Amino acid sequence: MEDTTGYGIESIMECCVTESIVSDEVSFNMWVDGRTPQEAEQAKRRALFQFLFGDTPPAQLRDAQKRTWATAQKLSIQECIDQFQIYEWMLPYFYEPKSFEKQMTFVLDEKVLEGMIERFYSFDEIVMRELLGKVTSKAVRRDLEDMTEGSSVAVKSARRQFDNMKRVMTHVQQELAAKSNASTRTGSSITVLEMIIEHFLLPLELASQYQHVIFMSTNKIETFKNRLSIIDFKEWNSLAGVIMALWGSEYSLEFDVQFTEQMRNAKESFSMRETMSDYKKQVFTQLKGLIADSDPSPNTAGREQALRTKMAALDRSFNGIVKGMLQIGSALQEWREVRDIFIDVQEKILDPCDKADLSLEQVIMLLGAMDKVSRGRPKQPGWGTAWIKCVEGIKMVTITMYPKLFGRHA
Repeated sequence: MEDTTGYGIESIMECCVTESIVSDEVSFNMWVDGRTPQEAEQAKRRALFQFLFGDTPPAQLRDAQKRTWATAQKLSIQECIDQFQIYEWMLPYFYEPKSFEKQMTFVLDEKVLEGMIERFYSFDEIVMRELLGKVTSKAVRRDLEDMTEGSSVAVKSARRQFDNMKRVMTHVQQELAAKSNASTRTGSSITVLEMIIEHFLLPLELASQYQHVIFMSTNKIETFKNRLSIIDFKEWNSLAGVIMALWGSEYSLEFDVQFTEQMRNAKESFSMRETMSDYKKQVFTQLKGLIADSDPSPNTAGREQALRTKMAALDRSFNGIVKGMLQIGSALQEWREVRDIFIDVQEKILDPCDKADLSLEQVIMLLGAMDKVSRGRPKQPGWGTAWIKCVEGIKMVTITMYPKLFGRHA
């Protein structure tokens, strides 16, 4: 601005006028789902017609009303096109949600923006189930697109979900690598879950699901072989949460090294016949009473015979089950063992339980007796705590896997 004051003072004034963006929920959801503006207009058509003409049947519209309706439809489709264009412009900000805080182009109510970010990072369980345990490669992305054919999920939506998962995983891995390479441990107290929440501004439940998904994929945990494919996403989310909480670390995507070392000590201790024999005797003492009390049969002789048969089958399987648990827990720093962790649970623990004709309730009783005996024994230096966590983890995993894979219920 030219100086007209005669005092050599230059006056500069900038004015920025902004107006909040009105985001149409239907249009935004359709855009996120990979649909077109035309499909969004169709989704809104009935509500628009009812707003204009109430319950009047379309066939009974008068000529003037028909012209009004034709104009309204044109305006509606144009509005959907405009809305979709705005969302395309917003894409870079959805990729880095915290960048919304530093811009003035898209002025949105805070709650509305939170909902939009959550919706953008939401996913279809059928899509995320397909990605579990897999690397985020171009080949997997193509397979995912093929999988959506014939499903209710649009290819564009599947791509968004794949890219979102890869984006979250890449961010977490880079953060963890930066912490690992730092000369000091400053800032190391932040958990993986906090990394996701703080960077992507996601609610706790959704962030937790992403944490479990990237944990499974980073460790390439097998989720499709040996009938594992019938376990759905909700169940895998629960299973991943269990092993992360009990055997892993909330500060990384790896299994806890200390837990693994202690389980190796436990494996060595149980390799001594006296330790295994004493443990088995105490567990069976607990278990006999539990199984007997759970049998509702009024036939005393029949109950006793059933109990003897059950305990005989368990007697043949018990050592193998314990050794299987020890093998799983002590090998969590070896990538092949980590990859096959749920296959091992199925083959080394649940298969023997099924062959012993144990119901889910009886398996839980067995693991509960093992847990109670472990907690009641003098703490074993170097492995007692880890063994308790191992038993607890197997028990919680069994609750999900045993009924699903073997049809065994209480």
